[in-house]
Amino acid sequence: MSINHKSDDVLLEGVERILSAYREACRKSCGDFAQVEAAANRAIKAIRPLLMSAGLSDSAAAAPTTYACPSCGRALVRHSRRKRRVVTSEGEATFVSTRWRCRPCGRDFYPLEAANGLQGSHYTTTANTRTSEPERCSP
Repeated sequence: MSINHKSDDVLLEGVERILSAYREACRKSCGDFAQVEAAANRAIKAIRPLLMSAGLSDSAAAAPTTYACPSCGRALVRHSRRKRRVVTSEGEATFVSTRWRCRPCGRDFYPLEAANGLQGSHYTTTANTRTSEPERCSP
């Protein structure tokens, strides 16, 4: 697998921008640790979608590149790609989704999304698990 320098640059530039804003807020806090804590919270919230998007993109790039049609068993071909927004257990993120087509059947498939609980949903399997847990009562 090759390193995608463009996506690395986007991630690093985004993190650098967020950390610079964080450090500036800390310097302007004049010893007020509550302001530092608030700045850290903002930075963590801003970095989270960058990390998740980069991670999902790297994972999608490492996914299999050959699939068979569930109906007829013939090889699927890449049909199109588009940016897709998803909700993970760590927050919102984006990745490039590939639509696969069975030429003989004329049907489209999204194997990567199916494997991650994203068919008909924006929520990954883990995000669904975390949001569907029953609330526990305190004794």
